[in-house]
Amino acid sequence: TIALVFATIATTILVSDYFVQLSVIQPSILAGETGSGLALLTMYNDKGVFIALEEVGYIFMSASFLALAPVVPNMMLRLLLVLAFVSTVLTLIYYVVVYGWKRSYRFEVAVICIDWITLIVCGALLARDLLHVATDNDNEKNEKVD
Repeated sequence: TIALVFATIATTILVSDYFVQLSVIQPSILAGETGSGLALLTMYNDKGVFIALEEVGYIFMSASFLALAPVVPNMMLRLLLVLAFVSTVLTLIYYVVVYGWKRSYRFEVAVICIDWITLIVCGALLARDLLHVATDNDNEKNEKVD
């Protein structure tokens, strides 16, 4: 259940972040309303709120991978989920140590890549496992009929 909590937090942060960007910030910029601190909120500011929220959202997604790992029966999938979280933490540490507050978009891009690669590979592994289970069930049914 903790994996679901982390995934819900990640989803809430990321959906809110992107919704505000698309529904508020971009229309304001297009309308020429560029004053009153709008630059801090825009996705084009590499030190802005959008980037920070995106980073924390993807960190929570990685945390949900770690929390999900113990309940996954497939060892390769479990390893991948743990590795994704460890990679996220090590990448964050690296960018903070090397670049500090000047890390710009670097960590954001890295964590998005880590999380999306994890989601794609995990999806393929889960599909393979589910197909294998379905095939085994069909074979058992056929054996009983014979």
